[in-house]
Amino acid sequence: MRPASGDRVEPLAFVMAQFEKDYIERTLKMANGERRRAAEMLGISRKNLWEKMVKYGLH
Repeated sequence: MRPASGDRVEPLAFVMAQFEKDYIERTLKMANGERRRAAEMLGISRKNLWEKMVKYGLH
């Protein structure tokens, strides 16, 4: 993620997507790659986790 500098601010959608991707990656590591456990930790369904993983290229 690129930090804002001076008057430049990244689009909110970009920042939120980067945060979500990083958060999912960290959670998957904490869950030792177990998608079911990661989904439970995130409070989302396995299907929703899978869709986000595809969206962000996390395989």
